[in-house]
Amino acid sequence: RETLAYLRAKGMNAVRLPFRWERLQPRLNAPLAASELALIDETVATATGMGLTVILDPHNYAKYRDAFIGSDAVPASAFADFWGRLARRYKGRSDVVFLLMNEPAFIAARDWLPSVNAAVAAIREAGADNLVMVPGTIWTGASHWFDDQPGGSNAEVLKGVVDPMDRYIFDVH
Repeated sequence: RETLAYLRAKGMNAVRLPFRWERLQPRLNAPLAASELALIDETVATATGMGLTVILDPHNYAKYRDAFIGSDAVPASAFADFWGRLARRYKGRSDVVFLLMNEPAFIAARDWLPSVNAAVAAIREAGADNLVMVPGTIWTGASHWFDDQPGGSNAEVLKGVVDPMDRYIFDVH
């Protein structure tokens, strides 16, 4: 509470709320953990009550445990399942933004795109019109956005993002 109040007093209007996917969903395709969800709910309520927009931020670098999203161990469908469940919880809230993943790393953009599109589709299928932040690969760094890399540059590959609501932005920093 004190940290959020401090940030608001300094003129901030948005905060990222990082969490580990594994803590919120200990098993793929399973219900979200009630105890972890309660902590997120409490923080969202406190922050939005202060007039802050909350950016929900799975802080996993394109992995679940030690396996990459889009692999056989963590298929894109599991990432979509996760986002569908979270989206149903926070749908229709302009003060809650969905950052699909913090800083995807060590994954090619062409391998990342199908997981992005699966997650966005699940969010929209859940009835959520929330803004979605789409990160690129290479830690979503602006300095690498246009770099030619195996699997294509973020700038080229992520032109393939599909959002039927066209309510997404790129997370570049």
